[in-house]
This record gives sequence, C-alpha cells and structure tokens, in this order.
Amino acid sequence: MSRRRAVAAALACLAAAGAAAWAVGWFWGVPGWPGRPWGATRTPQGLRSVAAVPGMLTEGLHLVGRRMGVRQWEADARRIAQPLEGKALRFEEVQDGVFYREGKAFLNFEGDGGLYEEPTGRLWLQGRFRLQHPQGYRLDARDLVWESGPQRLTTQQPVRVEAPQFTVEAGSMVLDVAAGVAHLRDGVTLHQAAGVHVRAPAADWHVETGEVVVYGSAEAWRP
Repeated sequence: MSRRRAVAAALACLAAAGAAAWAVGWFWGVPGWPGRPWGATRTPQGLRSVAAVPGMLTEGLHLVGRRMGVRQWEADARRIAQPLEGKALRFEEVQDGVFYREGKAFLNFEGDGGLYEEPTGRLWLQGRFRLQHPQGYRLDARDLVWESGPQRLTTQQPVRVEAPQFTVEAGSMVLDVAAGVAHLRDGVTLHQAAGVHVRAPAADWHVETGEVVVYGSAEAWRP
C-alpha cells in the first residue's frame, strides 16, 4: 500500500471513531459532548430532558433534596423554569412528593409550586399544599419553607390537620420532621369526634401517633 493510501485509510478510521463517540456522548449526556441537554438529570426512569437555555420553561423534572448524601425529600414537578445564574429553580404543579424521616417515607405532599435553592437546600412550597401521612392524617397549609439543616418545615399561614378522631386548626406551624412533631401556634382550636371542642394558645401534634397535646390556658365546650 502506498503512503498516500495509508494516510487516507487512517483518516477515515479516525472520522468514523469520532462520529461514533459523538453519538454516544449525545445519547448518554456526557458533559462536554455536543447535543447534551443543558441541566439534564438521570433518574431511575431514565434521562429527563430539560430546557436547553436557562430561563426557559420546560416539561417534567424529578427533584431530590439531599443533605450530606442523605435524601430528605423528593417530588415531581410538571413544569419548571431553568434558573438564570445565581437564581433558584422555579417549578409548578408538584406531584408525588415525599418527605423522609430516618430514611423512611414520612409525609406525602402535592401542591401548586415553588422554588428550590440547591446550594442552601432551602425549598419554598408556594401556594396551597396538602401533606398526608400513610396512616391517613392530613395537613392542609400554604406557603411553607423547608430548611434542610434542622429538617424543619414552617409556615406563618393558617393550617388545618384532619384525622379520623379530630380536626385541628391553628394560625401557624413549625413541623419538626426530625422529631416527628408539628408545633401548632397562634391560637389552636381542636374539634374532637366525641363532640368536645378545645381552644388553646398552642398545641403539639405527634404526627405518627396522632396524639395532640394542648398548652396554655385551655377552654373546652360542647356545642
């Protein structure tokens, strides 16, 4: 084989190898390869593509909040807006959300939308949200803030807790997920299934047992 033919054959091999590598890089989303979707994430269900340009809306994203490698919560959002540099991720229509306690599912949640700031681990659940324990206890609230360090979910808006035995309404709440206790404040009204109603300044709702403990000067009555 002449020298010219040998060089041409080598160049053809290199071109074929480069095209194959480009295709593999595009399919698997390897950083730096052409065609990689910006911000794409791999989930157990496969690669979910997101917007190619920050600031644009796209459909579908699986969000996971971790601290020191431990999963604290996760959820699906139907629509997301890719953040501009230094901004929080905005999402809408939250579904199949789960808060975890000691590695186990603690409360499921769904609602309107919010913001996620990955560097700080802070999650804003904006609008109306419903949280539910597997045993059937349900919490309706709005405008909640999750702090990953203390594993705390708070709201300064009125909340309502419903269970088979009672209903509780309060002006605000601090939900300590690590302890499994919701601290209800700013005026609490407890409606028991037996027909007894109690009004108190504050109460603690032990989420997994369903127990409610009232604090302060309490007033009880029957309608």
